[in-house]
Amino acid sequence: MERTDAFTKETRRMLEEEILKFPVEKMQDPMGGFYGHMTDDGKIDETAPKEVILNARILWTYAAGYRVLKKKEYLMTATKTKDFFVEHFIDHKYGGVYWSLNPDGTRLDTGKRFRALGAAIYGLSEYVLATGDESALSYAVNLFETTEKEGFDREKGLYRDMASRDWGEDAPQLKDETFCTHLNILEGYTNLYKVWNSDRLRTRIIGLLTIMTDKILSAPCGSGEHSCRNVVEASWQMLKAAFAVRDIYVINKVRPVVQELMAGAAKGDCGSRTCEKAEKIIADLWVWKYLNDTCAADRALECWDTLKSEPLDKKCGNCMFRLGRLCVEVADMF
Repeated sequence: MERTDAFTKETRRMLEEEILKFPVEKMQDPMGGFYGHMTDDGKIDETAPKEVILNARILWTYAAGYRVLKKKEYLMTATKTKDFFVEHFIDHKYGGVYWSLNPDGTRLDTGKRFRALGAAIYGLSEYVLATGDESALSYAVNLFETTEKEGFDREKGLYRDMASRDWGEDAPQLKDETFCTHLNILEGYTNLYKVWNSDRLRTRIIGLLTIMTDKILSAPCGSGEHSCRNVVEASWQMLKAAFAVRDIYVINKVRPVVQELMAGAAKGDCGSRTCEKAEKIIADLWVWKYLNDTCAADRALECWDTLKSEPLDKKCGNCMFRLGRLCVEVADMF
């Protein structure tokens, strides 16, 4: 792959100078956690709820930033974020995580969404990967066990989207959340497997990959919640999970599905939104390195050239997270 040195330096610079500076300088609440919303004119809305997925992703970003860059200030932020997350977002009575908090850290929406449990496992396991913290590992494993006990519907062979706080009654399912639920659980489980080498976890990752290939991805890209961004993200997350469990049968099952998904994505441009570009670059890098598609490397670099020349939408926490993850994936890959 040409331009590797320049590419890695540019992504490292973005991670350090753009991604990791912004939440601490603008979004961090002195009372704990991070503010939930920024207005279009760049002002912080201190009255907005604090949502679990945003805080889990910020935890992941600073833990990964410390792991890659080894700067103590990132570890300090990751640890403060982890401590607030464990104290306020985890339901210590019934298990799982709350969907949102009031600005002062008290409970707001106590319903359980299983994609939020996946995001929490993702963030906590990255903190374990960066620090070796045993207490964070214990929380991540407990969330895995809760997801399996309360979330998996054996009759349907799928994970539920939502439940009430005490798991006593299922909350109404959300029409367009099934895809994101399974994708977030998959990414959380795959990251947890890096630090917790459990046979049961491995089996569930393989089961999730089967669900993704045989059930979730049966509808074409662009229909309903199967947005092209989500499908592209699913392609590299599935590859990553398949290689993590090191099962040739699983890899061979996932490979043609990913190739088909990426072939469809390659017919268009790399997307108009920052988050779409970030996911496309990661997916093409995985296809290049692990499926030996040399054209995918050229597509990734072409899309990066477009992305880096545009101003970052710092009002969008989702975009900032995905850009940070892109930078970390490049650091891990090269």
